[in-house]
Amino acid sequence: LLARFRDPALNRSLLPLLTRQRLNAAFEDYLGVFSRDGDVYARFRYTDAPLLSQRLERGDFGFRERLEIGGNLLERMALLNMPPVLQLEALGEENVTVDDALRVRFNYVLSHLDNVENVDMGFVCTRLSDLLGRLFDPERAALAVPELEAYRKELEEGKFSTYVDLYAGYDRVR
Repeated sequence: LLARFRDPALNRSLLPLLTRQRLNAAFEDYLGVFSRDGDVYARFRYTDAPLLSQRLERGDFGFRERLEIGGNLLERMALLNMPPVLQLEALGEENVTVDDALRVRFNYVLSHLDNVENVDMGFVCTRLSDLLGRLFDPERAALAVPELEAYRKELEEGKFSTYVDLYAGYDRVR
């Protein structure tokens, strides 16, 4: 997937951030960056797996499978260790995919990328809380998993500062 950025103000902060990601070997989905005629282009891996949102709408998963998907999502976040501004975008509905083996992968349709310097883990935690809310909507409606709601509350309060902390917090729910 090739993402193109045309905003000169955004590009001034985005180009250094993306260039530094060459040193982040853990971020294996990131394939590189280049600039041409004032535009910045970033290359990312793309997966053809179905979007999580579509599969949830179809009711493809039971509770145990969704619990595993949540763990796989957080594990993937911890393994990739990408900058919060990119992780925030990767957690968008149009980017989270899940295959039949329940492996979670991200696509990088970066349509809302802005304010590069001001996005921190607090934003990621809020987006993750929303995503987990959708993942466990049936249980939330029935008030069936208080541990999950407690975890979501911790996310919204910004209690986590690293992806490993996020994963460990979710692991307590499982």
